[in-house]
Amino acid sequence: MTANWRKEKPIHHQFEDELAVLIDRYLLEGIEISDLKQVLRFEAENEHEEIRRRLRHEQRRSA
Repeated sequence: MTANWRKEKPIHHQFEDELAVLIDRYLLEGIEISDLKQVLRFEAENEHEEIRRRLRHEQRRSA
């Protein structure tokens, strides 16, 4: 038995949890619901760029 025996949540539940936290944070910061879609898109693009940057870095390290 491994040390991490807890079963992971399905990815869609993880996404729902993360989305709920983001929405709560933005509402607390005063971001209007009408702006939420644009804010979430911006966050997703930033995360996507971060993933690409990490992949490029790993490729350079392994080359």
